[in-house]
Amino acid sequence: MIGPIDNDHMLLQTFGKIPSLDNSSVITLEFCELLYIKIRLLINETAKKMPPKWKQYNTLYVDFIIVDIRTLNISYRNSDADDGTSRIYFKAEDQGLRRIVIEGKMKMDCLFYSMRAQNFYPGMVRGPAAQ
Repeated sequence: MIGPIDNDHMLLQTFGKIPSLDNSSVITLEFCELLYIKIRLLINETAKKMPPKWKQYNTLYVDFIIVDIRTLNISYRNSDADDGTSRIYFKAEDQGLRRIVIEGKMKMDCLFYSMRAQNFYPGMVRGPAAQ
């Protein structure tokens, strides 16, 4: 468990709990003036209850803002074996710190204090839409 996420109400309403963000699909990753990181994830869990205007969808894309960054390490892997996918993992660390690791063609390891769910968009994962 990554710990608290600021502005988590939409996640709670849609999934009935904070969904696991591990192994979500990384859609975009932006480094904003080295002050914060914006990451868009497709949550790979089926929603329990979508808002009525999004009833034909069954999950969410969520923009997360990561701030109060303590360390950030980025490396690039040039490999023909790369399948174009990225894997993401979150971990709670000591003293209230959290870690996010993204592995794919680029590897990012970031130690930070705060994460906020910023924007929500409808999305689809395999299976029938939530009712």
